[in-house]
Amino acid sequence: MLASVTGSFPHQDTKLVSCRQDWHQTSSQVVVTIYAKSPLPALSSVTASRTVIDVHIMFEGDKVFQAKLDLWGVIDVQKSFVNMVPTKVEITLQKASPMTWAKLEHLQKVTDKE
Repeated sequence: MLASVTGSFPHQDTKLVSCRQDWHQTSSQVVVTIYAKSPLPALSSVTASRTVIDVHIMFEGDKVFQAKLDLWGVIDVQKSFVNMVPTKVEITLQKASPMTWAKLEHLQKVTDKE
């Protein structure tokens, strides 16, 4: 199950950084990999709805990676999960229906703000 694991930040001296990302798929799953060394599970979170994932990873003590992905397809949140290992974070998303995704994200058209 894809669950939110959240903790409080011990200090405010964090640096928002970008991380290399990759993804691949099978007929039933999409795996999003974020290359963040030494992730801190107690201070990180991944939350999901059927079409959006919000990622907040604290790693290497003071670095923070954040992303919101509007997914190209629909996922089964209950069957999705996160695996944090010393070199990366893998988010395994169970597809709601077996099909090939053309891309990871469904990029919405940017409109002028009113």
